[in-house]
Amino acid sequence: MPRTQEDHSGFEGPLYLAETAENRWVGYAEAHDCSMLVTGSKAASGMLSAMGRCARRL
Repeated sequence: MPRTQEDHSGFEGPLYLAETAENRWVGYAEAHDCSMLVTGSKAASGMLSAMGRCARRL
């Protein structure tokens, strides 16, 4: 991980994103003490853009 990057995208645990056959995005996040399935389009879109920002920094 580069020294200039403040946070690691997987710091709190793995994050999975998937696109359904209906072209909707869903997300699943695992943390140390809980897990969360994200099906709301606005929240899933936020997860998708956050992952995109982290990937561009590498």
